[in-house]
Amino acid sequence: MAVEGKALTWNQWWEFSGHQLTWEDFWLAIIRRLQPTMVKNPVELLLGLKQTGSMEEYKEKFELCVGPLKNAEPTYLRSIFLNGLKELIKAELKLYPTKNMVDLMDCA
Repeated sequence: MAVEGKALTWNQWWEFSGHQLTWEDFWLAIIRRLQPTMVKNPVELLLGLKQTGSMEEYKEKFELCVGPLKNAEPTYLRSIFLNGLKELIKAELKLYPTKNMVDLMDCA
C-alpha cells in the first residue's frame, strides 16, 4: 500500500525525528495523528456530533463514530443522527417515514 498525502508527510516527519518505539507505539501514534477520533470514546463523540457543513460530511462523521458501536440500539442511533442535524433538515426529515437508519440517512 502506497503512503501519500497527510500520511506520507507524517511518516517522513516520524522517520526524521528519530523515534525508535515498538510497533504498537508506532501504530498508536499513527491513529493519534491521522485518526484522533479513534482514541476518544466513540459514544461521547457521537453524542457531540453536529452538522456544520454538508450532509455528506455529516453522514461520513456519523458513520465513523458509529462504526465501533456494533451493538448500539437502532432507535437511539436514529435519534442521535436526527439530533445532530441542522434544524431545517431535521424538521423536514421528521415528515418522511423511514424504515431504518440506511433509509433515514439516504433520505437526508
